[in-house]
Amino acid sequence: MKNNIQPSVRRTIPELEILNKQSLENRRSTFTKVIHDAVTQKLANTELTRYVDVADWIKANYLPGVNQNTLKNYIRRQFGKQLKQMKLLNCEVKESFEALASLYNVSQPFIKPRIKMLIVLKREGSITISDLARKTGIVYNSAVKWQNFYRSGGLTSLLDVKKGKNNWNVNSGYVFTKEVIKSIEQEHAIRPFKSYTALYKWVVENHLKNIKYTLFLKHLHSHLDGKIVIDRSIDINIQESVSALELIHDQCAPRIMPRIKMLIILKKEQKITRRELAQKASVTMGSIIKWLKTYRKNGLNKLLENKVGSIVTSKVHNVIKMKLKTKSFDSFSALHSWINETYLPGVKYYTLHRYVGRHFSTELKMMKAPLTIPITESLSELEAKLQSVPTSLKSRLRMLIAIKGNPTISKTKLSGLIHVVPGTLDRWCRCYAEGGVEKLIIVKKKGRKKAVLPIEIQNAVLKYISRNPSPNITELHQIIISDYSKDMTYNRLYRYVRRQMGTATLVKPKHIREIGFARAVA
Repeated sequence: MKNNIQPSVRRTIPELEILNKQSLENRRSTFTKVIHDAVTQKLANTELTRYVDVADWIKANYLPGVNQNTLKNYIRRQFGKQLKQMKLLNCEVKESFEALASLYNVSQPFIKPRIKMLIVLKREGSITISDLARKTGIVYNSAVKWQNFYRSGGLTSLLDVKKGKNNWNVNSGYVFTKEVIKSIEQEHAIRPFKSYTALYKWVVENHLKNIKYTLFLKHLHSHLDGKIVIDRSIDINIQESVSALELIHDQCAPRIMPRIKMLIILKKEQKITRRELAQKASVTMGSIIKWLKTYRKNGLNKLLENKVGSIVTSKVHNVIKMKLKTKSFDSFSALHSWINETYLPGVKYYTLHRYVGRHFSTELKMMKAPLTIPITESLSELEAKLQSVPTSLKSRLRMLIAIKGNPTISKTKLSGLIHVVPGTLDRWCRCYAEGGVEKLIIVKKKGRKKAVLPIEIQNAVLKYISRNPSPNITELHQIIISDYSKDMTYNRLYRYVRRQMGTATLVKPKHIREIGFARAVA
């Protein structure tokens, strides 16, 4: 059968140009010659330099519903080079490289990017704003603004930076005029403002009605920084005496104690801010604000209301305080057991631990007593013993060395030092106290006995492994319990197969072919 495909015709370059011109003339295009000429004239007479502006002009005047991608490709193909050339900045920098470099070295940090922009313009000659911003390390808008400064006023205009109070918009209705500043100073001299909030309310009522608080603070710090000193000390009259408050503090519920402590501090301190009060009372600023507001409005009785109950009563609180003060227990576990048996049956360990940590953090840290066990051996003997024991026993001897070097070391610190949990430290200390180093380094291994299967089951397993290099334990288990032993468990069989598959040398039964068995071992 002959091939009906015609051989390709080789054409010369002039012939191809003629065919391409004919095809372009015969093909209908959305962009006619009229549109092309109009865009060319528009670019020549205006400052349209962006693709977006040219596309919007074409859509508004000639092609309202044209596809956006089609329009973008047309502009790039026909006017891309012209638009790119029009985007170039022709900003002539008069200063030399040496003068700009020396000026850059002595300028302040916020001026250096502007000098760097001039150096880039001087080196590149003509460059787009996008490339200028990228090479200078500034944003696009800053590049536009700064090069306009230089064009209009030269280096003097570029380096004239208005900062602080001189940079506010004078046309804004929220500017602190001299009259407003003088009025604030006079009012503060007659009746000092107690807070910035009070000053803000007064300014809104008398001068700037719609100014926002953040803008007010900016103007205030810019124009009156250091002239208006606000006394932030708490102005409140505590009617109760210190002795009465201390008596209430000892008898009230533990949850109320920080509130009474706050009142005691306010009664003793003449001038104190809310932040300082929160630090001394060991509570948050929010709690201080809320409690002060409650005391001002309704007095002490409202402040003493305990809406949230606690399982730890004042009696139990005082008992815990006394036990911790007298160091009656050497661990929190012992304290928890005693409280559970005596006062609060069924109290959870972590509930009581959180409570004690919140109210008695210092005492709780001191309760983490050191491991008080006498180490009879010397440091040299322990270090010599450390070199002769296996690696698995070195941590035990390191514990003895650490206690010998620092007898007051706490269990928590020792646990982090040798990377052993506190429970294990307790067990090792008991072993040492009972029998010394000899009993400490004796390890009684516990574990599951090695699975030993009958010979017929072993042969069956090896035969199955030889046929299936990736054995299915479930299928093998069904074969074993149906043909050999109903008592064979899945886990026991799995452990045996895993051990056999991971062994390099296996005893080969006579009835298993050598090749199949070697494949199973591999």
